[in-house]
Amino acid sequence: MRKFLVFFLVNYMHVEVSAENCGTCKCLNNAAKCFLSNDKEFPSLPVKIEDIYIQERDLSRMGTKSNRNLKKLRNLKKLTIVSSSLTFHSLERLSLKTTRLEEINFSKNRLQKLTALPITLKKFQVKQNAVNNLQSGLFGGMKNLSSVDVSENKLDYISEDLFGSRISIRRGSKLDLDLSQNLLTFFPASIINQLQQLSIKLILDLSENPINCECSMSWVAKLSPRTTIKGSCNTPMKYLGN
Repeated sequence: MRKFLVFFLVNYMHVEVSAENCGTCKCLNNAAKCFLSNDKEFPSLPVKIEDIYIQERDLSRMGTKSNRNLKKLRNLKKLTIVSSSLTFHSLERLSLKTTRLEEINFSKNRLQKLTALPITLKKFQVKQNAVNNLQSGLFGGMKNLSSVDVSENKLDYISEDLFGSRISIRRGSKLDLDLSQNLLTFFPASIINQLQQLSIKLILDLSENPINCECSMSWVAKLSPRTTIKGSCNTPMKYLGN
């Protein structure tokens, strides 16, 4: 019984100390959770932190302090910032490209455009924002990218060089690309061709987009067995629902 009490007290004290070191956030082991707070900067956290979850904070006007706080987290692998009023300008201040992040979730914010991302990225989620385009090179150099979710945005344009001049994703790997519930009328054939040449198992979700199935989408008839497309035609009328 005495040994159990000693073990309990040691671990309880460890958690409490970690929590104090995390300021307005709560830390447990290598993870931090930061909820509703008046703090408008990216939190200052212990260097060992690998996983951060931030929700319901106003991060629309982050300054240089936020960049410094993020830079020191050299072990950070997973970053989630949801419902926190993130904008393109506030996100730009974080300089994400210089990090070694593997998973990013920026859902339910105010993003209209995306900044440069780290090449170490494996999973990227930015659903329920107002992103209107995916620019050239956004996913360039990413060898381990396996999941992208940009659903429920205002996407109406995707660059043919979305993955850079040459796709870096490992041959034979799997890629889930969710672009559902946007304003897309087509998807670049060149991206599909490159992915198929690399034998990548692609699941592309274009459902609930106003897809025009004329010439610009003719590549659909030439899909490899490793490519799955979800969605249907919106125009012309003769292809409606196909």
